[in-house]
Amino acid sequence: MGENTIPEIGQPYPYPMEFTPQCPHLAWMCDHLDGWQFGEQGLIEALAETLGLMHGICMEYGAGDGVSLPLTIERLCKDDPERCLLVEIDAARRRSLSELYPDAVVASSETWNPNEWDCPAEIVVIDIDGQDSIVMRQMLESGVRPALLVVEHMDRLFPIATSLPKLIPQWLLGQMLSSGHAIQDTAETLQAIASDAGYERIGFNRCNSFFVRRELFGKLFR
Repeated sequence: MGENTIPEIGQPYPYPMEFTPQCPHLAWMCDHLDGWQFGEQGLIEALAETLGLMHGICMEYGAGDGVSLPLTIERLCKDDPERCLLVEIDAARRRSLSELYPDAVVASSETWNPNEWDCPAEIVVIDIDGQDSIVMRQMLESGVRPALLVVEHMDRLFPIATSLPKLIPQWLLGQMLSSGHAIQDTAETLQAIASDAGYERIGFNRCNSFFVRRELFGKLFR
């Protein structure tokens, strides 16, 4: 297991790497946690290798969020960043992304149509602090069906989190609390959306859920 550090400043991230697999037979994934935040980068790499996605298109919604920026381009797409599509609504963040990753495709979420991409995205990460479930629904309904889907949900250690698969009212999503948290849908809500769209949950960590298309789920059992 590698050291969990913030790439830009080389300091340890304040949270331990963790992942709860959907079933015990998927526990091998816990041996691949590495990199940014809770170890998602190493896990995404291991899943991409297992599913045969090492050279596929990666797309990240909300790519300008966070200290280290995108999860995929720093590791999975390091040698071929041109296969990374970084979608961000904020113009200043788009400029920063373009400066940091000049070979990647940077687009505005207000004007970009995912169906215009020449090749279908095989790995999609959604991290937009509140509207994640809405974007997830819209993306899946538009016909974009990645093999691997990673979506941010309400922090499971935060008091508002619930184990009930109940929708949080849409008008609340994205509202900022005094703690600095943005209100998001729960992991259980994301699981319900994914299941209806033909996806199986691989597992989750404190603030991200991992899904694969149902026909690929069997490839993860070793």
